[in-house]
Amino acid sequence: MVLSAPSLRGPSRLGVVAGLLLVLAVVVAYLNTLSSPFFFDDLSAIDENPTIRQWWRLDQVLSPPSDGSAVTGRPLLNFTFAVNYAISGRSPVSYHLGNIALHSGAALMLFWVVGLTLVRGLSTGVPERQTTFTAFFIALLWAVHPLQTESVTCVAQRTELLVGFFYLLTLYCFLRSTEGKHPVGWSVASVGACFMGMASKEVMVSAPLVVFLFDRTFVSGGFSQAWRRRRGYYVALGSTWLFLFALVAGAGGSRGSAAGFGLGVSAWSYLLKQCEAIVLYLRLSLWPHPLVVDYGTDVVHRLLPVLPQACLLVTLFGATLLALWKRPWLGFLGIWFFAILSPSSSFIPLVSQTMAEHRMYLPLAALTTLGVLGIRIFLPRGSLMILSAVAVGFVVLSIWRNRDYRTDLSIWEVTVAQRPGNGRAQSNLADAYKARGLLREAATGYAQALRLDPNQPETLNNWGLVLLDQGRTAEAVVTFERTLVLKPNFADAMTNLGNAMTKAGRADEALRWFEGAVRAKPHLVPALSNLAGALVQAGRYPEAMVHAKRALELKPDYVLARSNLAVALLRGGRTAEAVPQYEILIKAQPGDGSAHNNLGSAYYILERAQEAIPHYEQAVTLDPQNGSFRNNLAGALFRVGRKEAAVEQYRASLRLAPEDLETRANLALVLAQLDRPHEAVVEYEGVLSRDPNHGMAHFGLGQSLYALQRRTEAMEHLATAVRLLPAFEPARALFDRVREAESAPRKP
Repeated sequence: MVLSAPSLRGPSRLGVVAGLLLVLAVVVAYLNTLSSPFFFDDLSAIDENPTIRQWWRLDQVLSPPSDGSAVTGRPLLNFTFAVNYAISGRSPVSYHLGNIALHSGAALMLFWVVGLTLVRGLSTGVPERQTTFTAFFIALLWAVHPLQTESVTCVAQRTELLVGFFYLLTLYCFLRSTEGKHPVGWSVASVGACFMGMASKEVMVSAPLVVFLFDRTFVSGGFSQAWRRRRGYYVALGSTWLFLFALVAGAGGSRGSAAGFGLGVSAWSYLLKQCEAIVLYLRLSLWPHPLVVDYGTDVVHRLLPVLPQACLLVTLFGATLLALWKRPWLGFLGIWFFAILSPSSSFIPLVSQTMAEHRMYLPLAALTTLGVLGIRIFLPRGSLMILSAVAVGFVVLSIWRNRDYRTDLSIWEVTVAQRPGNGRAQSNLADAYKARGLLREAATGYAQALRLDPNQPETLNNWGLVLLDQGRTAEAVVTFERTLVLKPNFADAMTNLGNAMTKAGRADEALRWFEGAVRAKPHLVPALSNLAGALVQAGRYPEAMVHAKRALELKPDYVLARSNLAVALLRGGRTAEAVPQYEILIKAQPGDGSAHNNLGSAYYILERAQEAIPHYEQAVTLDPQNGSFRNNLAGALFRVGRKEAAVEQYRASLRLAPEDLETRANLALVLAQLDRPHEAVVEYEGVLSRDPNHGMAHFGLGQSLYALQRRTEAMEHLATAVRLLPAFEPARALFDRVREAESAPRKP
């Protein structure tokens, strides 16, 4: 039926109330998601995404990583994440609030589009209350349907919310452009919304065609009339395809290893899998249980297993084409469903997820429209009660489903229970166990995942980490090497192999793998940080500083990178610059004894021994069994004249490590300066009993013996000191003085 011509009015009071109720229902359904953590696709899109750290750097923000994550080729999505990052960093609350707001906006858009369509065509002569009622329940059931929970609760699926909002906004603005008031402005807004949708997700590709079909079905009455009236508008709308093409080409022509041809899945196998998937989506639309966050990556290779589903879909598509001729409005709903699903659910393989519930986000609108209209037509008297009951049931089910997302552990436990044959779900559950220190459960999970798919690189990589944590370093090395055979540019596996090599004492090989990881993934923070640490061990301090600083630019709170930077600065002679780095490190981890010790050393080198002492003392308090911490404290105490306190620390250190000759020599030196030569002699002799060629011990012992008037013995040790330390002038001077004293005539 063609829409009638009367001008559209602004929203009525009833419409405003309905809109507020719609938003309230969405908030109630999703309020319990605010504390849900990042997981699955969220990690690569947000936590590991360096381009969202500075929202004002649009050159970075609008060029998301081309790594196959959710943001690849979707600059608008990336920009919204950058705004969230500016608000709350890695705290998920603002991200979830953003998703709820976008979903509410999309629901309002659907409400307005359906309402305007009904007012201007399908319900001529029907009171506004009735059309508002119908539009409200269509939008409400769509918004609170449990099938939408993945799209709203998983932060990375914001891409569905964005494209849904802009898809509906494109249609809404088109509708407003047909009313006669400001048609050019509304047409420009419609094209602008289409551009924004193209920057959100590739399924927007169908929008120009769907708008054209909408025009033919509800406005113009025919394709030729629609083209004749709005040729310029459709040319502009079609130009958005060029923008989408540029975005896809800029991302490498595919979605990295996530989608495209030549990734091990044929178009035919993927198409057969979609027969199973789409029928499942239809069933979940009617009976939303069980809902699964990850269906895995399996495909179908033969037609026979999915022949019934294929026949059903062919029948439905044929009925859609027939309805376009006989019942255009019904045919439009069918095309809406198939056209929006087709980019992700046809023959172009999306190998990272061959089935996903979030793909039903916008197509579900056709089914809720059909369902509500059916109830309104065939059960008019009981429709209010029926639709209200369904809406309340959907809200309760959505709240209940969102409870599964309260932790990464809970959602993966549910997923594994639903899909025990999904190796990736088993692996992700093992990850959650490992993050909680449950290594036995993690090992069991990884073993099960490898039984299901022995050649899954991600699972092998995680299994290698478990081996490394268990101290089985040699096995971990073999596992990481096998992982890299399967996936040569796997930067995480390269980083982990480097760590394993470091533990195995193969530092040169570890450095090579860290360098390879950074080349493969320049923004991988652990790789940059570990490379900096390896360069520090190799004495290449300037290079270490560069990589550590880059890691901190990407993730300022990454403690290991800051520690490596501080050590590189300290050992590289840039002590003053190391001080603020250690101060930041201590604020982040006040219980880090090594950081306190190193900050104390930095102050000591800068001749600020008084400031060094509190940090050395804190280091000793935190780790009283660390002899080097006590040695450093003793040295600082000695420097400020607190020699008795220094003796206590040296003696405590020797109780921990009696074989430490340098500590014993330092203790002897302090005792000598305290005018306790007898004790000093004992300690120096203890050093020389283990190291007869310790030149400074010979010198110190000679001094102490001379103080005790044991000149002959003193000369022997001083002579040895001169021989061992020929450039040490104090030894030569004292030896000469003692020799002169010995050769001088004695008084009678």
